[in-house]
Amino acid sequence: MEEKIKIYLSEDVYGILMKDAEFFEFYKKDRTVNRNDFLNTLIVNYFDSYSSADNRLYEDISRTLSREVPDEGITSRLSHEILNLLSKYRFSNENTYDNITVSLKPTRKSAGIIDFIQNNLLTDISLSGYFRNLFASYCQLPQDRREQIIFWEKFEVISRALEENRKVYFTTVRSQEKHIVSPYAIARSQEELFNYLICLYNGAPFSFRLTRIQNVHILKENCEITDEQKQLMEKMRIFAPQFAFYKQEEICVRLTAKGVGLYNRIYSYRPKPTKIVKDLYYFDCSAAQVYHYFLRFGRQARVIYPESLRIQMMRDYENAAREYGSRQL
Repeated sequence: MEEKIKIYLSEDVYGILMKDAEFFEFYKKDRTVNRNDFLNTLIVNYFDSYSSADNRLYEDISRTLSREVPDEGITSRLSHEILNLLSKYRFSNENTYDNITVSLKPTRKSAGIIDFIQNNLLTDISLSGYFRNLFASYCQLPQDRREQIIFWEKFEVISRALEENRKVYFTTVRSQEKHIVSPYAIARSQEELFNYLICLYNGAPFSFRLTRIQNVHILKENCEITDEQKQLMEKMRIFAPQFAFYKQEEICVRLTAKGVGLYNRIYSYRPKPTKIVKDLYYFDCSAAQVYHYFLRFGRQARVIYPESLRIQMMRDYENAAREYGSRQL
């Protein structure tokens, strides 16, 4: 199949698909979003689970109808009609309209699946309608789950390495540097946006975003992780997997009344306190997480200790004040 397929989508579904294509870094050489590559990857990686869910629903509908309708042909036809109606209402609402058209050009990796769909699965539904429902179903999933689907192959390899307690080799998108790590867990961020491989890298806890890992291979060597390192990586998994945790130390931050209000409103990267004593908030998480979160609070938050983090925050504010005080453009 070489001709393009026109698919009609709602603004909500189209917006999520385009955002994911950008978030998951599907770019052409000129750094524009490669929409076609993203949509074909989605089809290849999501088809099996989407089709299996549809088959289970069809069998449940058919089994229920067969109790009242003895004719197998009528039962099959009604089951397909009901399934199509359910798909129509499952993946849309009265406030959305399929008013955006996208053109999908099959690629070598997706052509076989698309031919199979066209020849076997289009009972009372068009190919465009089938993909509309598949894309809408995908968009109903949380973003971290969508990322696992788009990068299914490397997610499966890393998951297998974790089960077998084996080291893995990979490169990253932004650098061809070779990495050999002892994987500990795949964890989603607190905001449920991205997945991170938490691992031991060069003898220290570290994390890599799943999107940016490539060329993954399982090695023969077993993982070598101490109990102390496991404790640090478990805290990364619980609090914020995107921030490396190098050592255990309590962090204390004093918040003003306005700072407390900011803390209650700003969710992204927010660390969880182990205790709160009046205006003092205590944390047992990565210093990098506390730094990135509270840096935007300005004078409404002040690091009391550790001293190294207090000095880092102070110097950054001093440098910013010096830059703003400069008359240079």
